[in-house]
Amino acid sequence: MIKFRTFLPLYFSLKRRINFILEIDNIARTFENFSDAILYFAGIKDKVKLKFRSGLIIDSNKETKWLAYVLYELYKSVPLKDTKDNCEYCWHVDWQNKILILPNGLRFYLYSVDPLIFSETFIHDIHFIGFDLKDKVIVDVGAFVGDTALYYANFGAIVYAYEPHPINFYYLKKNIELNPHLKDRIKQFNEAVGKDEEIEVNVGENISGSFSIYSQVKGKTLRIKSISLGKILEENNLNNPYLLKADCKGCEYYIIEDDAISKFEKVKIEYTGFNRPKVDYIINRLKNKGFKKFRVFKHNWGIYHLSDHGTIYAEK
Repeated sequence: MIKFRTFLPLYFSLKRRINFILEIDNIARTFENFSDAILYFAGIKDKVKLKFRSGLIIDSNKETKWLAYVLYELYKSVPLKDTKDNCEYCWHVDWQNKILILPNGLRFYLYSVDPLIFSETFIHDIHFIGFDLKDKVIVDVGAFVGDTALYYANFGAIVYAYEPHPINFYYLKKNIELNPHLKDRIKQFNEAVGKDEEIEVNVGENISGSFSIYSQVKGKTLRIKSISLGKILEENNLNNPYLLKADCKGCEYYIIEDDAISKFEKVKIEYTGFNRPKVDYIINRLKNKGFKKFRVFKHNWGIYHLSDHGTIYAEK
């Protein structure tokens, strides 16, 4: 065991280098000046003019390397264009203001973009539930940086967005302000959902799409409000809610026990069953709450079994 621990740093160092070698082909297919890009992402060059093969050109430095990496990851799935280029189905980048503009017109600050989560929402369209959501009430539990709230509001819904992570919530507010035509359709709450109590959460320094209020609390913390699903409906006078969308890394096990869930016409729950009851347990609880139709699916390319992790969509 001691010898194994001794070699761990070497193992992880080699692993990083091997992964980078495997990325070289992707970098070559993404950038015209791929040799400069390789040196930049390897940390050998601090400044570079990155020339995407789609025509987008950005001047990037050490401070904006993460944003350049975000664009590189997105480019694997969608073409990226400068705002001056006319391309109906392209994603546009306003590099000067660090803003990402989607084909549907929605705008997001690049600092708030998680490539995996944004590909789920806006490329693979995993949250689509119909075209006409005019004035339908949606409760968004685990609203992250506002991607799903703006997604549904853009279809005409009225969204009650709950996000406990302080940095995520900061960018949720900023992104909603960036789309003023939808601002009045989204109610924002820096609160967790589960039980009616106060909880302590990690503040963190960056956005986090994997944040859970059930993670170990350490470092700088903040006390925030946690609210039950029933209390959400009561405090906001929501008598006929349409959809509950929940992606909250553990709070789903409180939500499915709340009788208030039976008031929704539809639910869409991302579940994490590692060391918890499996998917069949959640489905059986939803059946007890009046839901009859179910679809269970993978929402990204991650390697996991559907019994442990995935999304449940249910209707009555």
